[in-house]
Amino acid sequence: MHVQRSFRAVLTGRTARLLAAVGTGVVLSGALVSAAQAIPAGEGTAVEKKLAAVVLNATPEDGAHKIVAVFAHKIGDALAYCVDWNDAVANRDRYHEAVGDEAKSVALPADKAGTVTAILAHGFGANTSAEVLAAAGITGLDGLSSADLDKVAFAGTQAALWHTLVPEKFTLFAPDTVDNDRVQELGKKFTDYQPVADGEWNAASWLKKNNLINGVYKYLLGKLGTPSLTISPATGNGTVGGKVGPFTVNAHEVTSVGLTVSSGGALVDKDGKAVTTLKDGGQFWVDCKAEGTVTITATGKSKVITIKLWTGKYLDRTGFHKLQTLASVDVTNKDVTANATATCAAAPTTPSLPVTGAPVIGTIAAGVVLLAIGAGLFLVRRRRTRFAA
Repeated sequence: MHVQRSFRAVLTGRTARLLAAVGTGVVLSGALVSAAQAIPAGEGTAVEKKLAAVVLNATPEDGAHKIVAVFAHKIGDALAYCVDWNDAVANRDRYHEAVGDEAKSVALPADKAGTVTAILAHGFGANTSAEVLAAAGITGLDGLSSADLDKVAFAGTQAALWHTLVPEKFTLFAPDTVDNDRVQELGKKFTDYQPVADGEWNAASWLKKNNLINGVYKYLLGKLGTPSLTISPATGNGTVGGKVGPFTVNAHEVTSVGLTVSSGGALVDKDGKAVTTLKDGGQFWVDCKAEGTVTITATGKSKVITIKLWTGKYLDRTGFHKLQTLASVDVTNKDVTANATATCAAAPTTPSLPVTGAPVIGTIAAGVVLLAIGAGLFLVRRRRTRFAA
């Protein structure tokens, strides 16, 4: 990120030579501490800042990819993300929650607030790193500690936030190869922020973590919209003894969807097996047991994300300056419901003959007798006619 406390002021010795050789600019989440150390201004809570990852920005600077150090911030117990590309923050700067007019001055852009909320709802902090990685379908985690996975999940979440807020300035770049010597030099450059163990910074390890970060980044950029739960169609018709459906559960960002039904019907799948829970896109039918209207109720849980914005000021030789705006989230769950109905009509009756059983047999027998009598009379009359001739 662009920094107000200039990084160039502290580029000396091996670090400066490294950057000259690599030909990259350096950008830091929250910036590096400048030659003029920040002085806390006013009351508030000191921020804790730790290096989470070092990534590359696909947006070139002087024809080269820019190195971006991603720092995780904690304000008290709250994990906080950078949502301000232009300002700086140093470890132990003091923050307070922005409220009232101050909150308006640091508010997220109205056209991006929904996307930022969705990213934070699915990212690290509102979920564990294991949950984020599993939801993103990411595998190949062997050899990484839980602390490594937390850093990966944080960096992927932060990268998605940056790209959403300033797409013209940041797009994550995940290279296929990288020079091992440059990675080792990069690790040494950040020893002030994170002790580097022997062998910790190497090309294979760096590439593996950055590919995982890229997986989280891409997953979170696809999380849009607000939670919703519906059943479609909303109504259906059938007859007692038959099935009505199919009905489809549409659960966007809603989990643990359970299904219940009123008396007069049962919920079954296409094979007639009982259904009590379904995921998004799952289908069910209503088995009509009695005449009347059957009500189906789907109930699930969705996350409610409340974003807190944090702000403050720091002092250097030129005066007071605004600190980088940070965002943390409070997560609660709420129940959401949806309904549909199925109307079960009485089964139609089968048409019946007016006379059945023994009376029919009697009628047939009587008909046979009458035919026989008629035939006899015809023969007698014919004989008489012949005799008269």
